[in-house]
Amino acid sequence: MADRISDARRREVGDQLRKRRVVADLTLAQLSDRTGFSVTKISRMESGLATYSEVDITIHLAHCRQSSNEIAEVLYLGRETEKGYLVRRDSLRTLVLHENTARTITTASPVLVPGLLQTEDYARTSMQVLGNRDEAQIAARVQVRLERQSLLYRWNPPKFTFYLCEGALRSKMGSNRVMNEQLLHLGFVAERANITIRVVPSTASSGALCVSQLTLMSFAAHGSLLYTDTLVAGLFVENREDIATSRALLGRLAQDALDERQSREFLARLASEYDQPD
Repeated sequence: MADRISDARRREVGDQLRKRRVVADLTLAQLSDRTGFSVTKISRMESGLATYSEVDITIHLAHCRQSSNEIAEVLYLGRETEKGYLVRRDSLRTLVLHENTARTITTASPVLVPGLLQTEDYARTSMQVLGNRDEAQIAARVQVRLERQSLLYRWNPPKFTFYLCEGALRSKMGSNRVMNEQLLHLGFVAERANITIRVVPSTASSGALCVSQLTLMSFAAHGSLLYTDTLVAGLFVENREDIATSRALLGRLAQDALDERQSREFLARLASEYDQPD
């Protein structure tokens, strides 16, 4: 079968193949000698650019000294359910993979400040509100969230645009101090050249469209990817019609949102409202 443009599922599987080869301390050439696959085939498999069978995956991983359970885990990632849709119960690993290869990332957030923009205390409080994890689990997830934010500050970062619905900014998480520091932090990061933050007022006509958080990522080498999450799973969407619908929604938000200067002024005013004892 001829190779196609890389899709999200194959990029995720390819990333796992590459990481497990590296852990096994094998070069492409060494794995080629062991498997009989050409170096080009292995490289394209690991880049998500080549079609492959479950037999190919099994051979690759077996020669990387993976157990049967570890091989089964990667095979599961590669099995397609409905084309254009990828559901992950634990979606963070997949999300980080795609965020780190994206050229632009546009997020609309109706309920909470997006994870990439959260302060440590705000992140901890928002997780505690869910009430489905103990303190040790929350501490670990907060640390992962903070580490993920390095994407904002790295060399040659993606271009970010965040549409924050007013309701998300007025939904109080924790104390006045937590909210004050979170809003000041938003104003600080909004000064960065690669980050645009725009507030969508609750009075805007498109404010009613702020019903679920969505993130649209574009890439230099392959098609756009839409991500949305729920309490139980994350959904990655490549269906072109759904991508177009989401892009139109983001366009509506762009028309109605405050501009960058107005948004920074709004954040500063709201931060000052929280600059008082509880």
